[in-house]
Amino acid sequence: MSELGEERATQGWHPYALAVLFLLVVMALVAVAVPREGGSISGDMAVKFALAQRSGLQIAGKERDWLREAYSAYSEVARKEPSPAVIRRLGVISAELSRPAMPVFRRLASPKFLKDRSSAEREALAKELRMWRDIYGVVNAAPGKAAEYRRRIARLELGPARSLALSRMYAAARLPEAAKKVARTGEQRAARQLHLLWRLMLFWFLIGVAGIPVLLSFFRNSRCYRELAEEEPPPNTPSQSTLWSSLTTFLFVLLALQLVGKAIAGDHPIEYQVAAAFGSYVLAGLVALATLAVKARDEGSDLAAIGLTGRDLGRNIVIGLLGYGAILVVVGISLGATQIIVKLLPELPSPTHPAASLIGEAASSPVIALIFVLVALMAPFFEEVFFRGVLYHALRARVGAVAAILLTGAAFAAIHPQGPLGFLPLFVLGSGFAVLLAVRKSLLPSMVAHSLNNTLTFFAAVLLLGN
Repeated sequence: MSELGEERATQGWHPYALAVLFLLVVMALVAVAVPREGGSISGDMAVKFALAQRSGLQIAGKERDWLREAYSAYSEVARKEPSPAVIRRLGVISAELSRPAMPVFRRLASPKFLKDRSSAEREALAKELRMWRDIYGVVNAAPGKAAEYRRRIARLELGPARSLALSRMYAAARLPEAAKKVARTGEQRAARQLHLLWRLMLFWFLIGVAGIPVLLSFFRNSRCYRELAEEEPPPNTPSQSTLWSSLTTFLFVLLALQLVGKAIAGDHPIEYQVAAAFGSYVLAGLVALATLAVKARDEGSDLAAIGLTGRDLGRNIVIGLLGYGAILVVVGISLGATQIIVKLLPELPSPTHPAASLIGEAASSPVIALIFVLVALMAPFFEEVFFRGVLYHALRARVGAVAAILLTGAAFAAIHPQGPLGFLPLFVLGSGFAVLLAVRKSLLPSMVAHSLNNTLTFFAAVLLLGN
């Protein structure tokens, strides 16, 4: 290492490294502690299957009663973490199963549920309860209220149960043709979405198949790739203090903004929650990237040394695509191992993608588009810059390339709120992205692979959970 490199390596980086470790632990604990409506997502999936089955679509496990499974899933979530969205779904499915729906909807006005809610929220819930009473109560809604109730139901967080609620509303308003049309449209839409989902999963599988020879080639030439990864970093690599301080900034600002956003937008409509998530991620990324750029300029280092470069653009994009196929093979193996763990420890919660609940609640195209930009573009860019570009190079200078790859994979998995069962696949993904950086000396291949993975996951969630 050059004298300049030695001087930078010995700069006071230890406080920043400890701060990063602390923030990673806090974010991992928050990810575990924050409840995820996995049961709500399971319920939405079951409702989607039930609607598609009604349209005549043949589904594996057709003997299963999907509506009863949805009822069980929603009931479990309503018992543990009641929210208006879950109670609405539970009420709608109760009626579909010929169970009394109004006792469920009345929970919206219970003193325990209304505690700590503003007067405006209480008034809105009381107005909503009167609507449900007109639809599911003894006295049916007047035909003149159908248009108003349709608009109100369209704005509520009901997931795939929305078409069931609309159909029941038209039936209560004595508009049987409209009720049949809405029901038929909802069933046909669910069937089309599941058809598209099957094609998407087939495409995903084919990517993995195409990745097998790439993975085999990687193992055959592993010694060569390891030598590439362990090459001496250029002398203009940003200093340890610059790397650790920028990563500290990113994690601290992101955690602070996420907590503030959760406190402000947590009980507001989904639009506010998506905007808060998007704003916190982008703002934290921009602030930390500006910190990194300014510090690198002041010390005369080059961000291209940590992979922020556009060289070999076309080749790196292709390598990112091929590399994702190879990573996907190992992810598939890790998912198989996860299923073994599920059988041994069935009480562990199922992994839930953090964007899945947002997608399931989103009722408008602009919200879905904003989630897509966050998941498929912003997250891959900023996470690759700071977890691979910054954290990998900071660790590599201390523990070597292989250990740095594994540690960045573990850090990447730890802060993603998908529970213990989601850790292993995420660890494989994060480590695979770091391998792409280590071999190519560019963040572009890992950004491409990360973006492709998130894009496929996003569309799978939209088709399975979206409205």
